[in-house]
Amino acid sequence: MAGIDIANSRMLCGRALLVAFALVLVVGCPSPKESLIPVSGMITVRKQPLSSGTVVFHPDPTKGNIDTREPRATIAGEFPGLYKLTTDNQHGAPCGWYKVTVHALKPVTSSERPPEWLADQKYADEKTSGLSVQVVKDPAAGAFDFDLDPPK
Repeated sequence: MAGIDIANSRMLCGRALLVAFALVLVVGCPSPKESLIPVSGMITVRKQPLSSGTVVFHPDPTKGNIDTREPRATIAGEFPGLYKLTTDNQHGAPCGWYKVTVHALKPVTSSERPPEWLADQKYADEKTSGLSVQVVKDPAAGAFDFDLDPPK
């Protein structure tokens, strides 16, 4: 009887490993050697490129992403709206689901004026932004693009 239980246990373990491997393939996560996936996109406000701001990808544990790193990018310079994420000073982001925030502020030129929002402030908080995305190895074109509402 004990021999049957050991055989069943091994068979169940083998099946569990196959299911785990299949899930990795379905989600599109790379092997550990390829821990970061290139992520770039366009941030617009009513279809116009955002001139400056910061984009942050917050891991979403409710969808299985328990990574503690928060990939981020700055929008500025000669390519308005374009961002490319970095994680730990390397290009890309780990695979998984993220809540996305965008801190869309006009650069401050005087300390006397309050910062001017270039998009609705709700996008600066992961609880209210409403933006989420899954980072996968081969994303669809435009998967990391977001069009935001203007400030209220």
